[in-house]
Amino acid sequence: MEAPGILIVEDELIIATDLERMCLNKGYDVLATAATAQEALEMAREMAPDLVLMDIVLRERGDGIETARIIRDERDVPFIFITAHSDEATIARAKQSGSYGYLLKPVKAIELAVAIETALSRHDVEKKLRESEQRFSRLAANSPAIIYQYR
Repeated sequence: MEAPGILIVEDELIIATDLERMCLNKGYDVLATAATAQEALEMAREMAPDLVLMDIVLRERGDGIETARIIRDERDVPFIFITAHSDEATIARAKQSGSYGYLLKPVKAIELAVAIETALSRHDVEKKLRESEQRFSRLAANSPAIIYQYR
């Protein structure tokens, strides 16, 4: 089985390098590291990651929450926020974004691994549920007008 590909979006080189090391040590494939929102969007479109680790506050007018939402909408990629910000307003915005996790810096390797596995598993289950719902909708739409109920 192929290792999940991860895109790291972090503007602080030391933290990005540490996250990459932790991911590689757990057997994940780090596709790239982006330092800005624009780089993150371009890399997500180009590389099709299985998961994005996203810093919330990025340099150069970058907003990680908005960037993650765009990536999710365009590519159906789950994301986990990794941030030093735990104020109520930031948490509320993150909750509304559809995030699959929220880790505070400094991140421990075991917490990161658990968050990644949980996010990937949850995303897989949700994807299968959406596919099942689509199949059921097609079946119902293409069924005869009268469906008998057996008792």
